[in-house]
Amino acid sequence: MKSLVVSYNGLFSQRSSEIPFVERVEIPVIQRDYAQGRVGATIERIRNAFLDVLHRAITKGESVSLDFVYGEVTNGTFTPLDGQQRLTTLFLLHWYLAYRADRLDQEQGWKKFTYSTRSSARLFCERLVQHQPK
Repeated sequence: MKSLVVSYNGLFSQRSSEIPFVERVEIPVIQRDYAQGRVGATIERIRNAFLDVLHRAITKGESVSLDFVYGEVTNGTFTPLDGQQRLTTLFLLHWYLAYRADRLDQEQGWKKFTYSTRSSARLFCERLVQHQPK
């Protein structure tokens, strides 16, 4: 088993022949509820602290460790067994930044993100990267 430190965007870059090339990320059917969407004071504090960390990373270039994400790569598709929520957050953050930088029309590896869970989630991801909001 190989492990490495990599950015979300870096997942889609060929690094060496020892590390499988990732063409897309597919969130599997088996997953927990999205914890950051729960209601309550404790969750709100955790969510706000997480947003503060992401904001500092973007505005000040601070490195952020989101702990480990693990899974398997089969035929170029990375299926995470843990880290689905972190990957989803990074996908949405990359979309937002690309939108704000007017770069949604560029071909980017991070756009190849999908869900196996529900067809509505899969369609949402596909359509999100294809269309500029008004």
